[in-house]
Amino acid sequence: MLAYIDFPIDDDLSLSFGKIKAKNEEIIAPKMREKKYAGFGDSLPKSSEAELLKQINQGLSTEVWRIYNDFLTKRRMEVLEANEAETLAKISDDIEWINNHRLLLIIELADLQSKDLDEVLHSFSFENKNQFETLLNPETKAFIFENSGGLCEYCRNQAEYSFASYSIETIVPQSKGGKLEARNLALVCQGCSNHKYKKTEGFDAVSNETVEFFNPRTDVWKEHFAWNEDNSLLSGLTPKGRATIKELKMNRPTLIELRAILVRLGKHPFTASLKRNGV
Repeated sequence: MLAYIDFPIDDDLSLSFGKIKAKNEEIIAPKMREKKYAGFGDSLPKSSEAELLKQINQGLSTEVWRIYNDFLTKRRMEVLEANEAETLAKISDDIEWINNHRLLLIIELADLQSKDLDEVLHSFSFENKNQFETLLNPETKAFIFENSGGLCEYCRNQAEYSFASYSIETIVPQSKGGKLEARNLALVCQGCSNHKYKKTEGFDAVSNETVEFFNPRTDVWKEHFAWNEDNSLLSGLTPKGRATIKELKMNRPTLIELRAILVRLGKHPFTASLKRNGV
């Protein structure tokens, strides 16, 4: 993903990403609240095309990406320490905030250029492509992508509007007996992947029991989850659905913001005819 913030890394990693979050709160969140997703700022001063392109094409520092990708590699090897897993999830949340800001900038650029949003969106190339998928044969990759419909198979976020690449991840971790085969793989956004890590179950406060997470290959999504009236929040219809939402943070503020943007664009919720997950 490309972004507009370029902070040097402090010795205290949490301090560096605290600065990023503070900058998000100072600049990004107020701008999104002012726009209210209706007209995307028709009453606000217009940025020039050059100014928009400059912000869109600026990126996180090389050192930040190095640390983030090192953590991703350790996550896929299932060797993250508890504090590293927590830090990775926090970094991922901050990247999603930046993702939303960049999407708003591209919306503004498309309006300025009088072009279709998707056309402008596809004109940018993105960083941070994962290496996990190279372990899979083409047939398995094709199966997963076809059956996901280009959505995170947990939170249903669309890969098309994310600037951090989605990855094909194990549903049951290899450390818990899961295998690298189609029936144990799903397309997942980095946010859900990082919050899930090696977990396979969670506690449901309603039924007062610990249950297994929703399984994208064997469970029917709409039997376990439902959107609220404005399509910004997911609710769990079953113990399995509620536990998955809670542990994967599927209503994290960054996703609520993104859903609100896409609802205004008429692009959320996205529905597709999928073969294996019941939608």
